[in-house]
Amino acid sequence: MVQIDLKDRVALVTGAAAGLGKKTACLLADCGANIVIGDMDALGGKETAKEIEKDLGVQAYAVTCDVTDYDQVKAMFDLAKEKFDRIDMVVNAAGICVYQMLHEADQRAVKKMIDINVNGTDNVDRLALTYMKDQHQGRVVNFASVAGRGGSILVPHYAMTKSAIINLTQSYAQLGAKYGLQYNSICPGIIKTEIWMKYLRQIIPGDASKQDVFFNQFCEDHIPLARPQETEDIANGVLFLVSDLAKNITGQALNVCGGMHMD
Repeated sequence: MVQIDLKDRVALVTGAAAGLGKKTACLLADCGANIVIGDMDALGGKETAKEIEKDLGVQAYAVTCDVTDYDQVKAMFDLAKEKFDRIDMVVNAAGICVYQMLHEADQRAVKKMIDINVNGTDNVDRLALTYMKDQHQGRVVNFASVAGRGGSILVPHYAMTKSAIINLTQSYAQLGAKYGLQYNSICPGIIKTEIWMKYLRQIIPGDASKQDVFFNQFCEDHIPLARPQETEDIANGVLFLVSDLAKNITGQALNVCGGMHMD
């Protein structure tokens, strides 16, 4: 069995106060990486860092970070360099989703999604290049989505931002390659996270059993493997992309979606 060893490496993870970001940060830490967390949820970020240090025996720090604020993102990178004098991998899991039909979209909500999902990713990717290029090695993984592989009735503007992330990642991969940096994106499928629960509560208010039935049927109808993905599936995909097993992979979008999108 292949064991992925990240001992003494340093991972910077945005959006790691909860959900997929937290699961990913914990998995990287379990493989030996020291962790720096950046999240708007200051308390949640600190709690994740405490859990990592207590349960996994590596160093972990947390800083309040709004990825749309370039100065806050820079402060997060500065903290990582101050504490460890290096950054080996950056995982950009920060992002939001708003469920709105095209013709009903609140433009303020659309603008916020673009700002966080696209501009925030660009801020992180740009500073990753700045801080890691002199090392001549480094991995960056951006969280996109299978929704970004095509149009979407349920989440059209979210899909738009995730498609932009896939494209942006490829642009950074082309630029970063000359410095030994690898940029990839990961495209989760359907996971019963708070984002999905929010949508279920929106369309089927107050009836958890009907929400479960709808969710399970949706997965059967739209996923060839007929099952939802788990947070561990996505974290494992990220782990692969930041590991030495992926030393010749850059500019790619890894689908972890049970076959929902195939290319």
